Amino acid sequence: MSRSGGMTLRSPAGTLRVSSVFAGALLLWSVVMLISVTFYPHRTDFKRAPVLAVELPHSDAALEQALGENLTATPELTKEIHHVLEWNTLLDFVFIFCYTTFLVSFTYAIFPDSRIRWFRPVCALILAAAVFDCVENYQILKVIYGSHPVADAIRTPSEVKWILLGIIFLVDGILVAQSAIFGKSIGRIMGVLLALS
Repeated sequence: MSRSGGMTLRSPAGTLRVSSVFAGALLLWSVVMLISVTFYPHRTDFKRAPVLAVELPHSDAALEQALGENLTATPELTKEIHHVLEWNTLLDFVFIFCYTTFLVSFTYAIFPDSRIRWFRPVCALILAAAVFDCVENYQILKVIYGSHPVADAIRTPSEVKWILLGIIFLVDGILVAQSAIFGKSIGRIMGVLLALS
């Protein structure tokens, strides 16, 4: 922000540069998290993506299976699965920080001056998504550290998080499509892709 004649002026281009740094960090950390999941042991009794199976379990039994706590898993396999999921969940706290800072800075950069008063509610949605993501991680770690697996305790904050992120991407998509920052054609394409994601 800069001051001119007593008025505070925003610098969307400057904020966009900051958000691109956060986008780079987000991309880099995404790769780190993907690598961490590759250590999840191969299992013939389990076909789902392991992290999503833990984040969105449809039942307590499904959660136990994803955690390797079903009858077909040996204690060694269960311990190995817990170790991988523990590290992935701990890494996710950094990922939450990365996507929150990116979304806040990017959303601020694309908000038109005429509607800037609406930035705070959208920012609140971003922060709420991050909080629910942290609650989800806390519940996952509780189970890994020995609590009885309760699917609803993990699935509910996860579903709320995904709903909030969906709303945020829809809002950002509309704003990008209307923004002149990226040019009309590119802005519209980016806006549609963001809104559909």
